[in-house]
Amino acid sequence: MRLPVVLPDSLRERLEKAKDASDLYDLLIENPYDLLLFCENALEDETWCLANADCVQRMIALVQRQFFEGRIGSHDGILRALQRHFYALHMFIPKDVAFLVEGKRYLVSSMLWGMQSEPFLLRFREGLGDVELPWDTFSFLSVKEFIETSEIRDLDKRDPKELIFLLEIASDWEIEGLAEAAEPILSRYLTVETMVEYCLFAYKKGFSRLFRDAVEYIRAQNLGFFLHDAPVLKGEFLHFRDPAMNVFEGFRSDITHFVAKGFQKELFLKVLPRCPRLIGLDFSDADEFSDLFFLVPRDLQELDFSRMEALDDLNLSSVVSHCKGLSHLGLENCLNLTYLGFSSLEGVPLTSLDISHCRQCDDDLFDLILHVCPGLKRLLASDLPEVSDRGFFSIAKNVPHLRFLDVSKTSINDMALAEIAVRCTHLEEIDLRFCDRVTRIPPFLQGVFVKTHHLNL
Repeated sequence: MRLPVVLPDSLRERLEKAKDASDLYDLLIENPYDLLLFCENALEDETWCLANADCVQRMIALVQRQFFEGRIGSHDGILRALQRHFYALHMFIPKDVAFLVEGKRYLVSSMLWGMQSEPFLLRFREGLGDVELPWDTFSFLSVKEFIETSEIRDLDKRDPKELIFLLEIASDWEIEGLAEAAEPILSRYLTVETMVEYCLFAYKKGFSRLFRDAVEYIRAQNLGFFLHDAPVLKGEFLHFRDPAMNVFEGFRSDITHFVAKGFQKELFLKVLPRCPRLIGLDFSDADEFSDLFFLVPRDLQELDFSRMEALDDLNLSSVVSHCKGLSHLGLENCLNLTYLGFSSLEGVPLTSLDISHCRQCDDDLFDLILHVCPGLKRLLASDLPEVSDRGFFSIAKNVPHLRFLDVSKTSINDMALAEIAVRCTHLEEIDLRFCDRVTRIPPFLQGVFVKTHHLNL
């Protein structure tokens, strides 16, 4: 019998002996991989599929049954092929589950819906009968069209309310592709009146494209307040006049972090006390340290003083005495800190610490820092020229729970790296870029993401 036009040569050779569609089907079910590969390629040949309808229907039904029963995972190739040719081949796809929407029953394919939504698949597998959806018919038919064809006709003509509802469906039911299609269209409706609403909606629902577009739009308005494109809701003031304060007012209940360009009095008196979810402040590059700091909430979890030349031992000791529950502390390039300052970190529940470019740090000081911070899961210790092999061995000795380690641009060697690999069994990522003394990656780092640019391997 004639086979589909496009098939891998190895598969074509094995299937050429099939005399008819029944023989072909029997050969395919002998090997699940061959079945999936054949199905993916055969669906691209609509003429062949229509001429061999019975074989195609049985083939798709078997793939769908195996997927529904959990014998095979989501197969992107088959899904995309079915979507591309849905209008020509939809009659071959079994409709084995039903939705109830506004009193009407719609039969759909568990495979098409389940491959694109884990919550729907789990719901189908519960076997509780028809799935009732609290959607309007128009929205359901839009989602149905997307699931079946990977697109929605005239989506770019939908009004913002319809787009927001589609995005809520995409979020609630984890339909990633639907969100990717609707986000850029909703972004076109960004205005000064809608920018805060859409930005918060995107942030809370995890729509990164829409959030990024809203952040960029707010910044472009030059209102004196803007957000940073970050996984957290991080704000920054350029001034504290009415336009900036008005924008801040829309975000204040949800904002979690602030970038403080120096110790702006208005920030501490007018802004921070009105942010109930505030957990982090970034004072990096500030020219001075001020007693205004002690107006910040004591329950802050994250502080960054990177590149603050004015930060000394007394300041750091006062900071950790005021904020006793810190989980992250950024001290990159803070060159005036000594044993006295770092000793004050004892008892602080830090899980993340950045001491990169603290070039005053030698083996003894490095060992002290790690000794007083045994709960670290994230350590950035790049460019520490005074730390030798002895210092790097203290990583393995003192902080065994590390998940992320940056020792780029240091003199760490193979033996210290091997010891870290053996002792730090939770390690997920390590940065070894520009570590000239590393000549091999120890086998214990198998499965760990290792950055190795400019290594002498």
